[in-house]
Amino acid sequence: MDNIELIISLDKTLSNLCLKFNINKDSSVISNTDGVKIIKSSLDKIYLSKLINLNFKDKNIYASIKDELEGYNKSIGFISDGFKVYFTDDTIEMYSDIIMLLEKKRLLDSFRFIKKIITLKQLSKYEISILDGSKKEVILEDVISYITGDINKSEVNELEISIDNFVKAYGLFDSVSVLSDKICASNNSKLIINGINNCPNLKDKIISLMKE
Repeated sequence: MDNIELIISLDKTLSNLCLKFNINKDSSVISNTDGVKIIKSSLDKIYLSKLINLNFKDKNIYASIKDELEGYNKSIGFISDGFKVYFTDDTIEMYSDIIMLLEKKRLLDSFRFIKKIITLKQLSKYEISILDGSKKEVILEDVISYITGDINKSEVNELEISIDNFVKAYGLFDSVSVLSDKICASNNSKLIINGINNCPNLKDKIISLMKE
């Protein structure tokens, strides 16, 4: 099944866990007249985890989106080609361990993808945004924007590695422009970091990679 959107919510009227599958194309397995089917179930974590892992199998999670799902107070979503899963409201805490594992996979998939694009020299602009309270990654044509909130040590390490790979592919920086919250560095491509004040180590890293 392609293009599946799985919304995990705790419907107060049903007092039950509901899985809503929004299908963008006809399916003999999950379909009805309006393309939406709600399945009432008392799914446990093991089954739900297997269901999600099956749909993400052999796919990169290229985005995690927070609080953007209409109709819910809170939501956390993970997106790959052909599959989206959203945890909403009370289910965010209920399935926090699954969310944590998905977030780890997203980060690993993200950095692998970035490394591949940089190594192949298919990146004309690499943009990193380090913004508090937001976790989202956007890939648009030749621009990769990696956005994270509450950046941790392992993420900083991966970002430093990606900057090293960027310089290996495109050469040392010819020029660097530093503002209070932004840094721009140019070589045969361009690197931009928004919110550099949230991670000053990266500023020092970039300056150290300028041509003498």
